[in-house]
Amino acid sequence: MRMKMPENTPAEPAPAPEALTEEQRHRLVQVAAYYIAQSRNFQNGDPVEDWRQAEREIDRLAGTGDDRA
Repeated sequence: MRMKMPENTPAEPAPAPEALTEEQRHRLVQVAAYYIAQSRNFQNGDPVEDWRQAEREIDRLAGTGDDRA
Protein backbone atom coordinates (compact mmCIF):
# COMPACT_ATOMS: atom_id res chain seq x y z
CA MET A 1 0.00 0.00 0.00
CA ARG A 2 1.40 3.36 -0.99
CA MET A 3 1.09 6.26 1.42
CA LYS A 4 0.18 9.64 0.05
CA MET A 5 1.55 12.81 1.60
CA PRO A 6 -1.02 15.47 2.38
CA GLU A 7 -0.98 18.15 -0.28
CA ASN A 8 -0.32 20.96 2.18
CA THR A 9 2.83 19.32 3.60
CA PRO A 10 5.97 20.57 1.82
CA ALA A 11 8.62 17.98 1.09
CA GLU A 12 11.79 18.57 3.05
CA PRO A 13 14.80 19.40 0.90
CA ALA A 14 17.67 16.96 0.92
CA PRO A 15 20.57 18.08 3.08
CA ALA A 16 23.46 19.62 1.17
CA PRO A 17 26.37 17.25 0.71
CA GLU A 18 29.44 18.06 2.74
CA ALA A 19 32.43 19.31 0.78
CA LEU A 20 35.40 17.02 0.38
CA THR A 21 38.54 17.87 2.25
CA GLU A 22 41.67 18.34 0.13
CA GLU A 23 42.95 15.01 1.46
CA GLN A 24 39.73 13.18 0.52
CA ARG A 25 39.67 14.78 -2.93
CA HIS A 26 43.34 13.90 -3.51
CA ARG A 27 42.77 10.26 -2.56
CA LEU A 28 39.68 9.96 -4.78
CA VAL A 29 41.54 11.52 -7.71
CA GLN A 30 44.44 9.16 -7.10
CA VAL A 31 42.20 6.10 -7.23
CA ALA A 32 40.25 7.38 -10.25
CA ALA A 33 43.48 8.09 -12.16
CA TYR A 34 44.63 4.55 -11.45
CA TYR A 35 41.40 3.09 -12.83
CA ILE A 36 41.61 5.33 -15.91
CA ALA A 37 45.11 4.00 -16.63
CA GLN A 38 44.03 0.44 -15.85
CA SER A 39 41.15 0.71 -18.33
CA ARG A 40 43.71 1.05 -21.14
CA ASN A 41 46.01 -1.61 -19.65
CA PHE A 42 48.50 1.04 -18.51
CA GLN A 43 49.64 1.58 -22.09
CA ASN A 44 49.65 4.46 -24.58
CA GLY A 45 48.59 7.09 -22.11
CA ASP A 46 49.78 10.13 -20.23
CA PRO A 47 49.72 9.94 -16.43
CA VAL A 48 49.28 13.71 -16.19
CA GLU A 49 46.25 13.60 -18.48
CA ASP A 50 44.89 10.63 -16.50
CA TRP A 51 45.21 12.75 -13.34
CA ARG A 52 43.48 15.74 -14.94
CA GLN A 53 40.67 13.58 -16.26
CA ALA A 54 40.26 12.05 -12.80
CA GLU A 55 40.13 15.54 -11.22
CA ARG A 56 37.39 16.61 -13.61
CA GLU A 57 35.37 13.46 -12.94
CA ILE A 58 35.69 13.65 -9.15
CA ASP A 59 34.81 17.35 -9.16
CA ARG A 60 31.79 16.65 -11.36
CA LEU A 61 30.59 13.82 -9.13
CA ALA A 62 31.21 15.85 -5.97
CA GLY A 63 29.22 18.68 -7.45
CA THR A 64 31.95 21.21 -6.83
CA GLY A 65 32.38 22.33 -10.40
CA ASP A 66 35.97 22.88 -9.41
CA ASP A 67 38.19 23.32 -12.45
CA ARG A 68 41.72 23.04 -11.12
CA ALA A 69 43.13 21.27 -14.17
